[in-house]
Amino acid sequence: MEKSNPIVGIQLARNGERPLYSQLAQALKELIIKGELSSGSKIPPIRQLAGILGVNNSTVVQALEVLSREGLIYKHVGRGTFVAPSSRSQPPVEGGGHVYDFSSLAPATELFPVLDFKKALNRALDYYGGEALNYQPHLGYRPLREKMAALLGQEGISVSPERIMVISGSQQGIDISAKVLLEQGETVFLEEPTYPGSLLTFQGRGVRIINIPIRQSGLDFVELEKRLADFRPRLLFVMTRLQNPTGYSYTPEQKAHLLQLAYKYNFYILEDDYLSALDYRDYRSTDPPLKAMDRWDRVILLKSFSKVLMPGLRLGFVILPEGLQEDFLGAKYAADISSSGLMQRAFSFFLQDDSWEEHLKTIRREFRSRYQLVKKFLKEQSPLLYFWDPEGGLFFWVRLNRGGWSEDLAVLLRRRGVDIAPGSAFFAGKRQTPWFRLSFATGSKKDLERGLDLLKDGLQELQTGQDLDRIPQEEPEKRLF
Repeated sequence: MEKSNPIVGIQLARNGERPLYSQLAQALKELIIKGELSSGSKIPPIRQLAGILGVNNSTVVQALEVLSREGLIYKHVGRGTFVAPSSRSQPPVEGGGHVYDFSSLAPATELFPVLDFKKALNRALDYYGGEALNYQPHLGYRPLREKMAALLGQEGISVSPERIMVISGSQQGIDISAKVLLEQGETVFLEEPTYPGSLLTFQGRGVRIINIPIRQSGLDFVELEKRLADFRPRLLFVMTRLQNPTGYSYTPEQKAHLLQLAYKYNFYILEDDYLSALDYRDYRSTDPPLKAMDRWDRVILLKSFSKVLMPGLRLGFVILPEGLQEDFLGAKYAADISSSGLMQRAFSFFLQDDSWEEHLKTIRREFRSRYQLVKKFLKEQSPLLYFWDPEGGLFFWVRLNRGGWSEDLAVLLRRRGVDIAPGSAFFAGKRQTPWFRLSFATGSKKDLERGLDLLKDGLQELQTGQDLDRIPQEEPEKRLF
């Protein structure tokens, strides 16, 4: 790496209030906008960039995910990550100012339980004093792990607190699992499309990535079993409930079959259950997470609270498989020594009274209202759009139904102050696609309504002049991607 490279000059505030990944994303963005990182120039590999800046790999992964989502960089399989050609020439926002971000899954700050959590923080400081601000046991604060075990019991998962490790969000859980389970050259299977942060993490490990198409009821098992016969994966990463970005949920039959294959072919399943609390059906789902059906200890369950509580909390947990506890503890220690003791204790107090359940009721009510608003809008846009109804979560998976790419729509909308998440961000090859993810998580409901109006305008501009009568209302599942 030459010293003249502008990346070398990036300075990060280690003790600042802003997360390191956010600082890094902003610094790289500024270099791109100024032209110091020119269109088409290559971004250093994740490990190399982490070494240059003195941060861990997951920090780099999260920063690159932000830039990818904004369309500033793209991944070329086998070659690396590059600055997008249009990064310096984004069209200006018409009408002055940003209106709505349909690309973000960060919940609206107005929904954060600030007062209740403030009380929990004060209780933690009053009760524990300086102990709450010290390094913590590597597994995490035991009373919190006991509460997590009790919550898991309500979902049919019987687990000892000694098998639960507190982590700093799902992204860290993915990163640690990759470090423990995957050596360079080994194989990991991923759903396609999938969460971009997982793609960047596994690409950074130098492993072989095999993409298995996901369908409305779960993985494409014909393709999966064919691939299992050709490759012997060490790990499969899945989101079995409200998958990101599709919103699909696996059926119980799919889950049972998947566990049988994991046992037969001796691979682990990393299950990210990040959003199952947001179920908007009149009845709550009785489908258990994959881990609840796991009698062979093949599933490593990740849970976090970023999307249902506060992203800045940076807390989650992982259920450790038998025999790998020490490896996971070592990887956690190397990543950040321990997750915040103050946040762990405060969250433990938050769970003791009715604050947690009341908060869940509040956000389910609010997000269900937004979900219904967006669903009504999408139905009104038929046959311009086809969408999948997830019946929960924070987003819809939507397809342009009259031709065109979601990346082109993103450019048109950005002029209007609106952002979407083009489908290319969720595929390993960053290939163009008519699909995009439409989130309703962030901002106010009034801003959401304004954003939908501008989205309608963008759709009309993109789709002008095509024959509506030739467009089917639905397509066979094999044509979903």
